[in-house]
Amino acid sequence: MRISVVSSSLDADSRSRVLAAMCRIALEDRGVTVDFIDLRQLDPPNFDDDEIYSSEVYRSCHRIVAASDGVILASPVYNWAVALSSRNSSSISALRHQTDRSKGRSLTRS
Repeated sequence: MRISVVSSSLDADSRSRVLAAMCRIALEDRGVTVDFIDLRQLDPPNFDDDEIYSSEVYRSCHRIVAASDGVILASPVYNWAVALSSRNSSSISALRHQTDRSKGRSLTRS
């Protein structure tokens, strides 16, 4: 089994970052292959429907998530809502079906 753990906080001391690290350790202790995506280290571009698909950060995250059996998203919560970085990470890592508009083909596996 392969799981992607996405830490979407941009704060180095974030509790959600600690939670993501704990998930990673717990999964690896159970023999699960974990791909850890830390958006703070990747510095992803803001989501732009026209240009995001040419970003190497997008392509890299997409490949990792598309190869996963599941995704855990660790997100900070501000004023009772998830942070914008979490919304961007779901778009950047293609948690939903995306199409490469420049080539007219699906980027997600079938």
